[in-house]
Amino acid sequence: MEARSLNVKNRILQHSHLDSIGSDALAVVIYGHLRTFLYALPVTLKSLAKFGELHLYIHTWDSLDVLDDAEPTLVDIPQLVHSVCDKARLVSLQVDHQPHQSQANDSHLTSPNRLAFMYYSMLMANNLKKNQENQLLSRYSRCIKLRPDIQIEFCLETLDSSVDYYFSDEDYRHVDIIAIASSQTMDRVCSYIGRVDCSQSDDKLRRDYSHYLSEELAMKRAPLSYGNDWWILRSSTFKSD
Repeated sequence: MEARSLNVKNRILQHSHLDSIGSDALAVVIYGHLRTFLYALPVTLKSLAKFGELHLYIHTWDSLDVLDDAEPTLVDIPQLVHSVCDKARLVSLQVDHQPHQSQANDSHLTSPNRLAFMYYSMLMANNLKKNQENQLLSRYSRCIKLRPDIQIEFCLETLDSSVDYYFSDEDYRHVDIIAIASSQTMDRVCSYIGRVDCSQSDDKLRRDYSHYLSEELAMKRAPLSYGNDWWILRSSTFKSD
């Protein structure tokens, strides 16, 4: 699938000045709808800060969550994001408009298509990182990509810094949400949208993505537990599902 076929429109693009990429800097590639980020992201950033200086690259949408039957409600995304990320270095922020079902090129938008929007957001957030690296002619040694509604309670020091990891639960339902890798590998992790077939089910898309990470990229599943070390913070209960 080509990213341009999703009919996405850019609304906001902000950058701050970055002089260099230090050896202890961690690129945090954040993508997707913000959802419960006001509660989840501060905890996650505090956990990640134990690793080193955090450089944030965020792509999100101009609505807090996916709305199927109504037009999205616009909110002041930049102000909200800056307020949450005040203790980290927000390098780049891109806010796009995800078209309502009636505005999409495909009149049969289904769940797999919405999953494609997540992969699109992942690509755009990583592109913000790549653009900064190209400007400075330097690469991050380590990167992590995650959604803003993910809460993490572990320290990266428990993982082997020479190994590229993806995260999932026992059923591989969340295999496409978090990864820790070198910058070069992260570029490949986040470019998967080019392989997405929107006629497939969510389960098939995620199984294929899991195979891509483990077999083609030779990544390892992180030895961390969903529900204990990390989880999705749901808006209904603010608990993991």
